[in-house]
Amino acid sequence: MTTLILTTALVTTGTATAEGRNRNPVRSTAQQQATARFMQIAWAVHTYPFLVCTRAHESSPTPPYHDTGAAPRHGYGAINPNGRYFGAYQFHQTTWDNTARHAGAHFLVGQRPDRVHMFLQDVMALHLFRWMGKGPWGGRC
Repeated sequence: MTTLILTTALVTTGTATAEGRNRNPVRSTAQQQATARFMQIAWAVHTYPFLVCTRAHESSPTPPYHDTGAAPRHGYGAINPNGRYFGAYQFHQTTWDNTARHAGAHFLVGQRPDRVHMFLQDVMALHLFRWMGKGPWGGRC
């Protein structure tokens, strides 16, 4: 499921094509429908109850957590004061990398969670939840 979501995201946003780049900036009806479906999936992932609860606990928009982005990202740019946990779900880098590998999202390995798109943070958190349950977040939510 995670691979399908990531593949859909890359194709519908024009990030990936057979040639490796988007040659036709005009979207066909099929592309528009795929984009609409992607947005439905993104919203379903973003509003998944466990993720909503976890974001509320892990990435408060007030200190001690802070958002390092120029534009507020509602905790997606949060960094724990000790500098070891990142993003809306406060991933440790090792946990993030292992989750990305397990999900088949090798392009995310080595990327800091607070610096990737909020949708990718949501997808990785959902994947980790489905893989390991609530344990990585202390059993909360």
